[in-house]
This record gives sequence, C-alpha cells and structure tokens, in this order.
Amino acid sequence: GFEPGKYSWDGALQLKPIPMPVIPVPKSVTMRQARLELLNVGLLKTVNDAVANMPGAEGDAARIEWDYSNEVQRDKAFVKAIAAGLKLTDEQLDNLFIQAALL
Repeated sequence: GFEPGKYSWDGALQLKPIPMPVIPVPKSVTMRQARLELLNVGLLKTVNDAVANMPGAEGDAARIEWDYSNEVQRDKAFVKAIAAGLKLTDEQLDNLFIQAALL
C-alpha cells in the first residue's frame, strides 16, 4: 500500500521508494544509556540477573565490566553472551545500542 512520506514522485507514471537513512550502530554506549534503554524495554532486571548468575572467571569478569565500566562495548564477549542467553538477534542488539545512544 501507499504510505505518505515513504515514496516520491519522479514525474513518470511510477512512485519510487524514498531510501530510509541508515543509522550506524554505535560501537559503545555509556552505562547510563545502556541501563536506561534496558529499563525502557523491560530487560534491566533480566540482564542484571544474567550477569549476576554467570559462572566462573567469565562471570567474575562480566560482573567487573558491568559494575565498573564507564561504557558498554557492542563487541564485548559478555555482551554477546548475554544477548545469546536472552535469545536476542544481532539486529535486536544493534537496535538496543542505537536507541540507547539517543538517551
């Protein structure tokens, strides 16, 4: 269907889609931004619990990262592990980072 603002008239007998701007995924967001976005989407408690319950030395390292870092980096192993545990796709994780960067 036709959606206003999604197409432009090119003077011919067809409508051409207007390309949507590509929003780059931030490499990192501040801890404040990350926690606020997780709160906004109802995942803050789940992520806090996931970090708290990670076993072994990896868990210890993840807790240090989560509790004492100034930022969350998109490509960190513990971020990927938590996302996998929450069954988040790469696209969903990217969108969390994009939205967090706006806060």
